[in-house]
Amino acid sequence: MNNTINGTMSRNLMQSSRQTGLLLLTLLLPIFNNALASEKHPLDNYFEKYAERYFGKTLDWRLFKAQGFVESRLNHKARSRRGARGVMQLMPATFREIQKKNSEFKQKKSTSPEVSIGAGICFDAYLFNRWDREVTPEKRIKLMLASYNGGYVRVLRAFNKAGQPENDWEAVARYLPRETRNYVDRVLRRYHAEKARKATPTTLPPRPLLAEND
Repeated sequence: MNNTINGTMSRNLMQSSRQTGLLLLTLLLPIFNNALASEKHPLDNYFEKYAERYFGKTLDWRLFKAQGFVESRLNHKARSRRGARGVMQLMPATFREIQKKNSEFKQKKSTSPEVSIGAGICFDAYLFNRWDREVTPEKRIKLMLASYNGGYVRVLRAFNKAGQPENDWEAVARYLPRETRNYVDRVLRRYHAEKARKATPTTLPPRPLLAEND
């Protein structure tokens, strides 16, 4: 008799514990999801700030964060064997040209996280504007990224070899080095992964890569 009572009590306690655990999980999961969604990288504010400054609402700032990740894994101390420095891995000569064109970066060091991000996005805007021609916005982004990695002249040469196709990125890409083709793919994959990571049920839908009116 006692064994029966004890067994019943044990089952009831186990069932109650499971119910309590499920209730706690139900209550805490939204809080946990919100914490993950609101978790920001220390450099996010810089990417948002300079994307807004140089692109307005045209491009999602996470595109440039993805670019910074591919360039340096967001490491402001990174330095390549070729001499590129900072989060956005700008070459010293490129940074000097940016300083000449934009007084905001004069007397600044490219190794500063904010300066590197700001100058890199400024350079992206310069390249984006140079591809202001009859191409789709999506292709224009790819041409911008390819120019950042491989140089505008090289990409323009590939564009001309491909017969200046309006919307066929692949036609241009086949004339570009593998490194540059992979660079564009890696940045865009990272961007879409970042966007998907933020797309939790407890957050607003992430903004598109391009603004709705572009």
